[in-house]
Amino acid sequence: MNRHKLAKTLWRRCSEPVAMALVCSRMYKEMERYHVEQYQRKELEDNSRFVASRKRPWQTA
Repeated sequence: MNRHKLAKTLWRRCSEPVAMALVCSRMYKEMERYHVEQYQRKELEDNSRFVASRKRPWQTA
């Protein structure tokens, strides 16, 4: 299981989804600085935006 999939799974199963979304979003933003490859940085940025854009873990779009 990759990190993004793990983060989404934890987020969906936690009792505080908004707090977990903030933690996951922050985690992705912090990880961006350690990736020098542009595609990796873009992927983390996209993951951060995905998590931040969801208000409820069961939303799909």
